[in-house]
Amino acid sequence: MRLIVDSGSTKADWVLCNEDEMVSSFNTIGFNPYFMNSSDVVAYLNQRQDLCEIATSIREIFFYGAGCSDPHMNSIIKSALSDFFQGAQVTVDHDLHAAAFALYSGNPLIACILGTGSNSCFYDGCSFREEAPALGFILGDEASGSFFGKYLIRDYQYNRMPLDLRRDFETHFETRWSEIVSQVYQSSRANVRLASYFPFAVNHSNHPYILNLIETGFNLFLDYHVLCYPEATSRQAEVSCIGSVGYHFKPLLSKLIEDKGLRLGKIIQKPIQSLVLHHSNMKKNALHE
Repeated sequence: MRLIVDSGSTKADWVLCNEDEMVSSFNTIGFNPYFMNSSDVVAYLNQRQDLCEIATSIREIFFYGAGCSDPHMNSIIKSALSDFFQGAQVTVDHDLHAAAFALYSGNPLIACILGTGSNSCFYDGCSFREEAPALGFILGDEASGSFFGKYLIRDYQYNRMPLDLRRDFETHFETRWSEIVSQVYQSSRANVRLASYFPFAVNHSNHPYILNLIETGFNLFLDYHVLCYPEATSRQAEVSCIGSVGYHFKPLLSKLIEDKGLRLGKIIQKPIQSLVLHHSNMKKNALHE
């Protein structure tokens, strides 16, 4: 049995496969090694009865995760998964690679993630290249859920949010500054906490204030993380995106990509189904070699 996992910072999608067939799926919190250690991951997995029941039957795990961009960070997740799924061979890779695999359809592309965090890479079916670093939710993550959450909190506190939105914001969130400081600055998963404000933007997606905020964030992301690729500006590569932020504002993102003279590719919410197909094709190709 094989597990394929796509993990952002907020949520992770798990698919259990038997040979080439999907048997079942699971959802957990996201495991980001920048905010969780191996013990945290194992402790959480031990609380999941559904995963405990299949742990001994797993022989392969392919885990793609936010924050899994170098060997040290990857080892945090790999150690936890190896401890819990003791009979499994574990491979840990970057969620950006998962996005590229899922979005690739035979043409070179700029694969973008717009979820709790944000990132991009070039992929041509053989190799990956990143032109701009992912600076995280404090310094970067332009157009991510945490980015927009931060600006919603800021504009509310600075009295820059329109009155009608302020009133609704107050019905959905704790707005006392002392509580926000506690929830954000003292949280071990502050980026996830900030991103929890993003659904408010989705619920008011036609409001001019929200549309302006989203457009500003998307333009920053495209300027910093897409236009830096010569293959994008020369239109040799499509610009494609995975993640809830891009998916929920797909018409606006599509328009801005085209307005900048770029080739629009796919915009989808989750890569997990395409990842299952990718690994199935990899296995078939290996058998025929």
